[in-house]
Amino acid sequence: STTAHPAPDHPQLLGAQRIVAEHPDLSRCRIYMTGPEHAVPQTRALLLEHGLPEAQLHVDSFLRF
Repeated sequence: STTAHPAPDHPQLLGAQRIVAEHPDLSRCRIYMTGPEHAVPQTRALLLEHGLPEAQLHVDSFLRF
């Protein structure tokens, strides 16, 4: 079984890329994210790489039908 990864142009990932472009240090931010479950790991990793503390990331994911 293979793990699905979001496309580079997935809206959730593009949104996170825009956030880190405008706010390169996320250490004092709190982010609420929702989206399909397959897009969460890559998006989470990008935000954490830019200093977002794990406790300040709130995720509501859903399965894709």
